[in-house]
Amino acid sequence: MPTNQQIDAARLQGAIARNEVDQLLLPPDQRAQNQPVVTTTPGNITGVGRLFSNAFDDGQEPPAAPTAPTAINSRTGQHPSIANAQQQQQQCCVITTDVHARVVAPPLNRRNSNSRCNHSGSQRRRQTPASPPSARRRPTGTQHAAAAQPDPEDDPGNDHTDADDDNISIPQDVLDDMERERIEAEGGVLWDEDAITADINHVVNSRISKRTRKSYDDYTVRLIIFLFDHREKFPALIPPRLLTKLEAAALSDLQNTTRAGRPKAIRKFIRKAIRDCFQMIDPTDSSTHPINLEEMDFRTLAHFLSTFSKKATRVNVNGEDTVVPHQPGDDPSQVVHLRLGPSSYDSVTSSLANLYKECKVPRDINEKVKDLWATISVYKKGAARDGAKQRKEFGLRTSSGKDPMPFGAYELLCSILHRSRNPQHIAAHLFLTLDWNMLSRVDFIVSSNVEFIGMSSDALRFDVGLTKTDQEGKNNIDHPFHVYSCPENPVVCPVLAMAKHLVKNPRILVGNCKLFKGSNQYEHYFSIFRKIVNSPQHRQSFIDRGLDPKYFGTHSIRKGAVTHIASGVTSSPPIASICIRANWKMPGVMNRYIKWESAGDQYVGRCVSGRKRLDKTFAESIPYFDFSSYSMLEKEVKMRELDQWIKDRMLDGGENESIFFLFKSCLASLIYHRSWLNQTIHDENAIRISPFWYEDIPYANLVTTRYPWTRTEDTPEFTGIPVDVLYLAKIEEQTKRIEELEQRLKADNDRVIKAVNNHLDEALDARAVGGESYGMAKTMMEKLDQLIETSEKAFNDCIHNAAAPFAVGNRGDDDDDDVSFAGLAEEVVDFTPEEETVLHEQALDAAAKERSRQHIEKRKKNQILVGYHKGVLTPLLPEFKYHKKMNLKEMIDLWLVGNRAEHVPPFRVVTPKQVHHFDKNGKRLHDMKQFMQIIKKMAVDNRVWKPQGAKDDYWNSKTVIDMWNGIYDTVAPYLMTVTKSSNGADSTHKSRPDDQAWRTTLRKIKAAIKKGELVL
Repeated sequence: MPTNQQIDAARLQGAIARNEVDQLLLPPDQRAQNQPVVTTTPGNITGVGRLFSNAFDDGQEPPAAPTAPTAINSRTGQHPSIANAQQQQQQCCVITTDVHARVVAPPLNRRNSNSRCNHSGSQRRRQTPASPPSARRRPTGTQHAAAAQPDPEDDPGNDHTDADDDNISIPQDVLDDMERERIEAEGGVLWDEDAITADINHVVNSRISKRTRKSYDDYTVRLIIFLFDHREKFPALIPPRLLTKLEAAALSDLQNTTRAGRPKAIRKFIRKAIRDCFQMIDPTDSSTHPINLEEMDFRTLAHFLSTFSKKATRVNVNGEDTVVPHQPGDDPSQVVHLRLGPSSYDSVTSSLANLYKECKVPRDINEKVKDLWATISVYKKGAARDGAKQRKEFGLRTSSGKDPMPFGAYELLCSILHRSRNPQHIAAHLFLTLDWNMLSRVDFIVSSNVEFIGMSSDALRFDVGLTKTDQEGKNNIDHPFHVYSCPENPVVCPVLAMAKHLVKNPRILVGNCKLFKGSNQYEHYFSIFRKIVNSPQHRQSFIDRGLDPKYFGTHSIRKGAVTHIASGVTSSPPIASICIRANWKMPGVMNRYIKWESAGDQYVGRCVSGRKRLDKTFAESIPYFDFSSYSMLEKEVKMRELDQWIKDRMLDGGENESIFFLFKSCLASLIYHRSWLNQTIHDENAIRISPFWYEDIPYANLVTTRYPWTRTEDTPEFTGIPVDVLYLAKIEEQTKRIEELEQRLKADNDRVIKAVNNHLDEALDARAVGGESYGMAKTMMEKLDQLIETSEKAFNDCIHNAAAPFAVGNRGDDDDDDVSFAGLAEEVVDFTPEEETVLHEQALDAAAKERSRQHIEKRKKNQILVGYHKGVLTPLLPEFKYHKKMNLKEMIDLWLVGNRAEHVPPFRVVTPKQVHHFDKNGKRLHDMKQFMQIIKKMAVDNRVWKPQGAKDDYWNSKTVIDMWNGIYDTVAPYLMTVTKSSNGADSTHKSRPDDQAWRTTLRKIKAAIKKGELVL
């Protein structure tokens, strides 16, 4: 804690910086309120001198007090003893003004060297007492320079010399704090040289993406390790400073052994030493470069590229030579080295070119380096031809790269993800459909923000930002990409996949976040795809659909989508529209003169969505709510009611209008395909425990799709429809009119014929044509039919009354389900292990789902709410299980509300005995109850729990949402996963809060309570 003397000294320094020292020498009643109280009469001016001595810590007694007339310069208004100090202070300060901020640069220490310089001036400022306007006014520009150089002739009382400045020692800590407060109060921005340098380096390094830089670094590390291992042949290429570090790291790698005592092949320490060297590169200092680039020649790089090969063993099959993967123990004479593809050589040369650029070494600095870059292209062409010749000789695949994914394989992969019980596959399904429909590189899908997604007529609209061919984001500013639904084939419908993802992750609807949370989404989702494609269960199915799992990669999806729309039918979209959507440059002047237009992109969007190009369903609209059958007033009321119902179940109450409209359109697709979803998604799918699934959505019966020939006033505008489909629409409209005319003619004919027959019957009966016995027989048959019907009804009533004492509720005799005694327990089909190995997992799921449906139908018919299973009367179905990886929000819904659509009651009324058949001893139920006690305490503290005296049916999806919003800030820290970032600091950038299981959250909260970090 600073003393009062130090505070006065610091204030004095602030006065010096603000040109306010004259205030200290005025009488107290004329002094500004924010100055220190110092008696400055001529007889006690030594007090001011002592403050100067303490402020600048010169360790000397203050000089004799000058007389009052000579204490202040008559022109500058400054005390002569501080004129030079004022000049130094002003020379160290720079004031610049622009449209963004006023930047002030006082001399600061480096304690905040890691802080980023903020030129926007938008950060929150600390409130400090404001100085008078005259005290805050400082010269700028040329005025500042003039003020920094006072004229000595105008200051006859100036006896302060340069020698006195050498003895001044400023207490920098206090000065920095006071100066920082002054600058922030004036709206300026602190100048931090280290922060600015870091910001400059960040901007320079942003020329390439992180993943590309990592790839470059990996190949450069391999090159340096090669040079180090052969340093006797290439002694001049590794700088001495790095060579010393690598030798020490190599010794550490030798000591890092496996259990068998052999050195590990990873060579962790030498790789770390090289990567650390990358961080220390200074273009102006060649000793910091990882390689002596001026000494690099073609022969050295060619030696390194010759190591890019794959070992194989030559074998003879049916009289022809071929190769198989090399195995230890194979005959050395039969081992061959197959060259890798051209992409491997391109990666090496690209990484080396990047190193030359970062070290600012020209690639024509000398003849040796110039020859390297001139010859390496010839070497790569020869290596590519030689490699192709090798592969052809041994009967191997000659083409490089990955195969395009056929539409059938894409449809199969979507189906597997859709039917999976894994909650992560919901997001993976959306990722796959967007990657296919956007024709874009995966980087755009990974970085897509929900704020950049909206609805445009009958399609999703994606505003495109940075791309590989547009690093500044200029070309696609007004070029939104359109993504269409596919009602005829919902498994590949991106709008339905978006609806499932938003329902599963409601926090996204708040906005201002990425569509896919967490880091490394590229690797995360493609690892899911590769695992499915290469799994023994599905591998053959993909091969049958034209996709060899060996040649499936990240570009397979993009290649398949482009191939599908460009070559799938004879009437494909223009190639220019495909290239623009895929962000490909067209050759020559085409790229300059052919630009983006919405019609072409919309046509591409419809074709790639999976719609049948040669069928009328190609023109089908997106599912939507159709209120056209109501009057204007009724329509307005019902639409408001629907909107309010949806907003009540959104976490932010639907405040973001664009996101609300997006979600409402996606929800319409979910409602439209509800019956299909109920039959196809897994019983433990996370969608089933969402309020948008188990609650009755208002006006769900009004969701429909239309065609151009059946549209109404509420139908969204049709876009992306080509001319031939419009002609088809006209034909369909005429066909429909003809069919209606035929039906009317047929109905009129039937009516006329019936009227004629009735008239003839009446005329014949009136004349007793056919004899009297004919009329009497007809009357007797009619009365006999009435008698039989009355008898059957009386008999059924009698049987029902006789069986009533043995029924539960209004149970029928023909049911053997849901009784109150063990003798008539529910019949559950158990499959033997042999049968389970034969039956597919989806077939087992379908069988269990069919049994559940039958049980539900019986209970609905008999109005029975409980059933007898495993010796216990339970309200749960025999097939019920806890959903896999259920998150905290879903667990709260299950506990408080249950799932009416699946006939699951709120778990707060379920006992351990009723769950013993899938939850041994009710342990999970006990954990739920314990967790809900914690949640209740949090909700009570935030005043969002059930009001006292509320009814038992208080809890519903809306009240749960309100409670969840009230406690989210309290539980949010425990939904995050803390990892170490690249700089060693704690980070939550890898967190996926909606994917974290509730039991994991419970463990974190328990640990926090135990440590005292959370007090309830």
